[in-house]
Amino acid sequence: MHWLLSAVPAVLLLYPPLAAMYFGLGLNMGSKADPHYLTLFNIVFFGSVTLLGVIPLAAQVAERARYYNEKQYVEVSRVMGGSVLHRVLRHLLPNMRLELLFMSLSEFVHVIFLIGQLAVFKIVVGGSEKMDWDDFGLAVSVSSTGEWVSMLSYGMEYVRLYPWIPLTTVACLFFLILSVQFFLNQLKKRYGGIAEAR
Repeated sequence: MHWLLSAVPAVLLLYPPLAAMYFGLGLNMGSKADPHYLTLFNIVFFGSVTLLGVIPLAAQVAERARYYNEKQYVEVSRVMGGSVLHRVLRHLLPNMRLELLFMSLSEFVHVIFLIGQLAVFKIVVGGSEKMDWDDFGLAVSVSSTGEWVSMLSYGMEYVRLYPWIPLTTVACLFFLILSVQFFLNQLKKRYGGIAEAR
């Protein structure tokens, strides 16, 4: 499962069921959409994103935990009668705390990027509603929750008329991902990439 989820982009696995559910339940109708359906969609969305993210992350954490578990001081703790909980809390977690921080920041970048990819395909977290611009004869789908990445979904339709809408959104998304990645790289550089084994 870890190999499959690492090899296939998450948007390819998420888009078909989420699109069927999003448009099938009429969540693109905004205020006309049933709020129970919106809650159901949000639960399914967060659950599926969590499932797709947890499996590779669990394999990574398990590999690092095995590495630290083979250290001599952990074996001494086990021989002296330390419980599994004691070994995890006193030996594994202190050594893995920086790696867990790095993993959480990396997953944050992946989720933001995934939300941006789904917004291009008009799937907006929190639903969307149609807004009519009578002066221009346009009907635009706007996020019900004010999510700024949703500007990609309605900006792509009018990229020729208003190119600054999707371009500024893409630029902001790019700079957000770039800044978090820069922060992550600086943390890794500062702390040597992995925690010191004690």
